[in-house]
Amino acid sequence: VLHLVGENRLLFLKSEDMKASNGKVPQFLLHLSKFTGLPLAGFNETMAYQQTNCNAQKGFRNICSESPASQSSGYAITNFRPMLEETRRLIYIQFSEECKIWAEEFGIIYDACLRAVD
Repeated sequence: VLHLVGENRLLFLKSEDMKASNGKVPQFLLHLSKFTGLPLAGFNETMAYQQTNCNAQKGFRNICSESPASQSSGYAITNFRPMLEETRRLIYIQFSEECKIWAEEFGIIYDACLRAVD
């Protein structure tokens, strides 16, 4: 895709870069503003600092509540527990070659995925 449309016309985003809890929202909005050419002031900061896609609540109209179940990335079947680190590592190992391709061809760096086979 990158070769077809050009590097300056395709933006790759990691969901964790859009989470207010990691402190990256200002950098994310600045990056998005520069890429789209839209003014930074046009982005709704209130919405940017909210979590809007959690478990059964999907879409920007549904702000997630403060309850642990709502804020969790887990599902009801797991009693809203987060993914085990061992499971995440196995997934990274499974996709280690893809991680290398993403890094080399698209500049998408997932450190944990790239280091999973070390």
